[in-house]
Amino acid sequence: MGRPGGFAWNLAYRPLTCLFPTREPTGRRWLSWNQPGAGAVRVMVDCRFEVVSNSDGQTVLLGKRLGELLIPGDVVALAGEPGSGKTWFTKGIASGLDVGLETIVTSPSFSLINEYEGRCMLYHMDVYRLDTVEEFLESGLDEYFYREAVVVMEWANRWPEVLPEGSLPVEISIMAEYSRRMVFYGHGERSENLLELLKQKRVKEREWV
Repeated sequence: MGRPGGFAWNLAYRPLTCLFPTREPTGRRWLSWNQPGAGAVRVMVDCRFEVVSNSDGQTVLLGKRLGELLIPGDVVALAGEPGSGKTWFTKGIASGLDVGLETIVTSPSFSLINEYEGRCMLYHMDVYRLDTVEEFLESGLDEYFYREAVVVMEWANRWPEVLPEGSLPVEISIMAEYSRRMVFYGHGERSENLLELLKQKRVKEREWV
């Protein structure tokens, strides 16, 4: 990534049934996340918000605009293959939360979690190295969801069932060398409000370019 260019936007509010992946379907529609080694996992969703970023800088800027809207208790659940830009997006969220410019935000691939102090605490998780949901729970990482902080969880598609209700799933996929497709999924009042506020920022700031 690195080529300049504007955002491409597609805002689509679609009436979808709100269901946890542990509930049984009854002829309803689902969002499927691919879970490594376990196929598709169904995730609750009410609406979606799609953006195409054409550079690392745009991905950071989009994360910053989201970070400016986040408050303690919010959980951002990231999914995307290696190199898709999950950590770049988290750098932007940290900036939006007023984490100091001198702070280097990196993926906690080996430490599992990094902590950053801004206008509220930011906990940045990366659960790629954990093999089972039992390992996740035994690590105590789920306890961070219930602190007075914002949590960003990379590879959240592995165990979406551990996410608190109202989490904001974000899928990032590689379209081309510089392009990333980013899809935000809202469920419940808080995440839907976040998507609407993000849309308003886009309109007010003329696509942030």
